[in-house]
Amino acid sequence: MNVPLYVIRNDNEGNPILINKAENHNRNSALYHNIMKKSAFLLKGIENKPENFHVTGIIRMNAEMFELKKSNEDTAGKSVKKRKMGNYVFLKMTDYYAIELIQLNELKNHFIFAPDSKLNERPNRRRVQREVPEHNQLIDFSYDILIYIDFNEYLRIKEYMDRKNTLHPYEEDAKICDFYLLVINTLNLIFQHMENFSYKLRIYLKSIIILDTPEKNDFITQIPSYVNGSVNAEDLLSNFSNFDFGNIEYDHAVLFVGLDLYAVIQNQIQISVAVLEVNMMSRQVQPNTTNPWYFSSCSIKQIEEHLDDIIEQGSNCGEQTSMDCCNNNTAEITEHVYSLDEQCQIAFGNTSYIYRHNIYSQDVCKFILCVIPINGSTNAEVKPQISAPGTVCSSQKQCEQGDCIYSSKAPNISLPCLFGDKPRPIPSRNCSQLIEMIPQICGMDYFQEACVCSCSKHLTKDMCCPYGPETFTCLTSWCSNKSYDGFCCQTCPAYSNCSLGYSRRKRSNYFNTAMQKKAKLFLKSYLNLLTMKQNQEVDNYALEERQRDLTKCPLMTTGLFKYCNELVLTKSNSACYNEFISQICCQACILVMDKKSPGCEYGDSDEESCSQWAKEGQLASRCFTNKQVHEKICCKSCRLLVSTMYSGSKKNPISFPLIMMVLYACLVKI
Repeated sequence: MNVPLYVIRNDNEGNPILINKAENHNRNSALYHNIMKKSAFLLKGIENKPENFHVTGIIRMNAEMFELKKSNEDTAGKSVKKRKMGNYVFLKMTDYYAIELIQLNELKNHFIFAPDSKLNERPNRRRVQREVPEHNQLIDFSYDILIYIDFNEYLRIKEYMDRKNTLHPYEEDAKICDFYLLVINTLNLIFQHMENFSYKLRIYLKSIIILDTPEKNDFITQIPSYVNGSVNAEDLLSNFSNFDFGNIEYDHAVLFVGLDLYAVIQNQIQISVAVLEVNMMSRQVQPNTTNPWYFSSCSIKQIEEHLDDIIEQGSNCGEQTSMDCCNNNTAEITEHVYSLDEQCQIAFGNTSYIYRHNIYSQDVCKFILCVIPINGSTNAEVKPQISAPGTVCSSQKQCEQGDCIYSSKAPNISLPCLFGDKPRPIPSRNCSQLIEMIPQICGMDYFQEACVCSCSKHLTKDMCCPYGPETFTCLTSWCSNKSYDGFCCQTCPAYSNCSLGYSRRKRSNYFNTAMQKKAKLFLKSYLNLLTMKQNQEVDNYALEERQRDLTKCPLMTTGLFKYCNELVLTKSNSACYNEFISQICCQACILVMDKKSPGCEYGDSDEESCSQWAKEGQLASRCFTNKQVHEKICCKSCRLLVSTMYSGSKKNPISFPLIMMVLYACLVKI
């Protein structure tokens, strides 16, 4: 049988008109949908007679949505119910051609016939099989996702959580669940904003399975291409597709791995395969693109055709099953979960943090910049990252689909504290701990930006010293460095609004006699340590010279004395490579300095890496082939290694750089 097939044509004046295509097309159904709005309706034959058919679907007229419901009458002249705001409106359908005159004539400015003939060849589409629910405008389709987390990724997440606080294992599992729910929620928000899409697509987190022991990771580590944390992506995908998932019902399985994935393309290894695949197979994901939160019309069409195929094949995978994991209250903006610093740490490791320079002039809902420190170096790289949904972007505002919108769930935070302080402005101390030791630190440009929240709490109305009088005796030699403006507001009055007399009076009030006595005791303890050090080893830095330099250092407060002892004397001498640390911990750094090793005065800058390379037998090769390693990262270890290897000839000593060049040349030839 043939149902009415209406198409758009132009009249003699070029105006679009809706006409009935009279020729036989041998179709028992015809789908009409609006390509500009989320609306569709279907005409379907009931019996093999042209007058017997019904209309179902959703239409939009005058900016309102209507739902067409199947009539109880199965004969000609039936009624079609049109639902509007709970009220029924009846449209009498008298005969085969009356539809054009009575109903479709009203809709001709709103609908066009779908140009893709495939739409008419699928009478078993879900929109045909299932009537549109009374209170739902789109067709429901759900995907149950099963998430697997490999052992390496689990360790990375656990390290992040352990650094934050100590959690009970059950709490830890809940935090992991919260994170992956955020991932699922982000996907749902993208699908929720798809235009001209006939389905209401929802993704549900079915279950999370953690491979929490190395043995459970065997299906990855036993892949022949797995070497030192890298694996061929194709091999991994093949193994995962054959993995035994047990009796869990799911529609799609996802594996999160803490590995480097690579592909072999024309006999060349491409480490960035994951990024390439994402760009080739998904929406635009670069953080600097115009709209990384929306699918293109082409992608939407592909997704819809894919779902059509699934339904045509009779699959029931679009039916939601019972959830085993977490609280799947998805497709909503959740309460604020992760700060910007935490988002960087999750993406790039625990040492990463948000780039705060001019952050208030950036649109953090579009993307954020993350700083990634380079091990054993004072350098760092900056990488962009798409911000998570629900990110607090202003007071009582959150990010949704790249826009900063009002949310009652968002906290009411004042501007200086909106993005918080930098996690570790100096080693082993956060901003509040540092300011407690030296409030004047807020007068320096770097700390005003890094500790903007904590510093705002110590701001006074004193125009001379806005963060209070000096609690630390600056050296007059520092006054030539304008970065100390505010920090040394009394010692360097030329860089502040203070008069010299004012600053001296203020300082004497703070650094009273008792404090000076304590500071002298701290200095004496360092001198005693120096004497012990001199007696224990041969030192090229003369005792008298070192004592003289110690007495030139500024006086220290109790908190600063404890901090410098912990950081420099107990943990690592390499902290003194930091210019600021070498100044505030002047006495401790002088105590451990080796003046005979220029460029390596405080030893290896990354002691942990150097020790690990020595255990693995890689130190020698790295020292001889990597300039950064032998000059900075492992400068002390490399020099000791060479002196051990070439300690026989004192008459004709071989310089370290020359040895490096000769051995490197040999290695290259080999």
